[in-house]
Amino acid sequence: MAGLNLIFPDALATPVVGRITLGIALIGLYGAVLIASAIWYDRAFATRCDQMSTGLTSVEERR
Repeated sequence: MAGLNLIFPDALATPVVGRITLGIALIGLYGAVLIASAIWYDRAFATRCDQMSTGLTSVEERR
């Protein structure tokens, strides 16, 4: 966002809807992408890596 502010100095202060500016909308979008990617990573880790670790611990317990 700093690059956008350097290229278009007044762009982040542009009103989008009511009192919501472009800067606030972009920060909200960034937050939504951050939460969505964290949820995606958590689900991918649970389905791929956790199964492998449970398999490894069960093999070690049998010895």
